[in-house]
Amino acid sequence: MIDSYFLFIIGFIVVFLIISDFFYTTLSFNGAGYINRKLATAISSVFLFIRKHTKNRKIFKFSGLSQILLSIISWIGLLLLGFFLILLSSHSSVLYSTSRLPAGVINKLYFGSSVIASLGTGEFIPGDELWQLITLFFLLTGFIFITTAVSYLLNLNSAVIHKRSLALSISNIGETPEEIIDNTYSEGSFQALVRDASGLMSNMNKQKQNHYAYPISHFFFSTTREESFPVNLANLSEALTLIKYNIDTKQGVKKNLRPLNESIDTFIEMAAQSFTVKTKEYGTVSLNEERLKKHGIHLIEASFDDKEKKAVERTRATLSNLLISSGWSWQDLYNKDSN
Repeated sequence: MIDSYFLFIIGFIVVFLIISDFFYTTLSFNGAGYINRKLATAISSVFLFIRKHTKNRKIFKFSGLSQILLSIISWIGLLLLGFFLILLSSHSSVLYSTSRLPAGVINKLYFGSSVIASLGTGEFIPGDELWQLITLFFLLTGFIFITTAVSYLLNLNSAVIHKRSLALSISNIGETPEEIIDNTYSEGSFQALVRDASGLMSNMNKQKQNHYAYPISHFFFSTTREESFPVNLANLSEALTLIKYNIDTKQGVKKNLRPLNESIDTFIEMAAQSFTVKTKEYGTVSLNEERLKKHGIHLIEASFDDKEKKAVERTRATLSNLLISSGWSWQDLYNKDSN
């Protein structure tokens, strides 16, 4: 018997929303649910605010842990809240197992928590057959939540490790766009970068799928530029842009680098839809042309049409957004000491 249909309906709505959000996030591989996405954005904003006012990146060590803990707490907590509201909708939803008297509010919270945790309790029992079915539903849902969350977090951990591994792979080539150009240039060609292009492209494609399936991985911020994927992605993208438009190379080099360039552009286009920071200005930096000239690399004036110019500006603006949303800036690209 239900005494308050209002509480029952509100509880049902809460349960429906959190179940939808949970399974969309963990099983659809199409991104995060609305609740999880908003929570992740809010948590990241707190860390970015602290970073901005303390100038200390060490706080980022706790960004990933906070995302995981608060995601689990929100999923389990809202499921419990919905179940608790449903239990409150009836005076006799939960009974003492010995006396068969109706349980109190705190007892119902205790009963609901034990059911969600799949532990059960012998002190209280469902009031009748209807509440037995409802209790069984939440018992199974709680079990599925816990096991699915563990599997999701393991996959998320793999995605984060891959992201940092890719960042380190790029950083090993060069820690700034200038270093990437300088370290891979030889006798008018960039064969060293061409040799690495296939592996980088494969890892970029995997990172794109990981980012799409586990967007929360973006909010696992790095404390150093070597492990920061946004910084190293921007470094590589900027180096490829300079090679494409500002450096005269041997025939076929730019063509061989095109697939890697397109792979990066595809990721950047997807990233443009993922972050709350939206700016059109990426700022300017001073390129160390003298260093490049010492190694026989001479820059030429970029020759691209309006469409190509707009595409480059859009790419740089998106990368700037990506950097800002990770606690960095466009100026950090050419500053190796920005840790």
